[in-house]
Amino acid sequence: MILSRKNREQAIEAIINEKLNPKIEQIREEFMCILEHTAERMYPKHVQDWLDNAPEGGVHLRSHFGLKMHSGDIVKHPLLDRFRFEGGLKKPMRVLAVHVNLDVLQMNEADSVTAVTLLKKLHEINEEITTIQTVVKRALQSCNTRKQVQEHYPDLVKYLPKIQPVTKGLAINNDHVRKVLTGI
Repeated sequence: MILSRKNREQAIEAIINEKLNPKIEQIREEFMCILEHTAERMYPKHVQDWLDNAPEGGVHLRSHFGLKMHSGDIVKHPLLDRFRFEGGLKKPMRVLAVHVNLDVLQMNEADSVTAVTLLKKLHEINEEITTIQTVVKRALQSCNTRKQVQEHYPDLVKYLPKIQPVTKGLAINNDHVRKVLTGI
């Protein structure tokens, strides 16, 4: 099988997913804990209980927030998807109408120190990603076929996409035609 640019990119993506995504997810979880803690500090349990029983109109549900460190810097990193959590808070938080447009929650000093440490870890992971992309891309570009990759870089073969059966230039494969014909 001749390697295409897409095959090479898929192999690089598979390596990054296997090697580094667990680390990134762990850091995201730690940031989620900080976000939950910051939200609870903004609206303590007794205030949340009061807001849960408040009449409609002055209270709104929010679940997506960013984080601002004690220094005033907003937490951002490309590996965190601009720090807009996909799921947001585990349970949407009721906020007063004056906070309905609040996008960023202010962390306390201890959480800010933790956030700085986590951002440093993300920076290191980002450097690892760059290294993997450079080295693996060069290795795969030096090979034209899957067989060459297997001969020269046997550790990379498992990351290449699976070989698809060749249809010899046909618009659709025989299995698809068979399914259509048996359905008639």
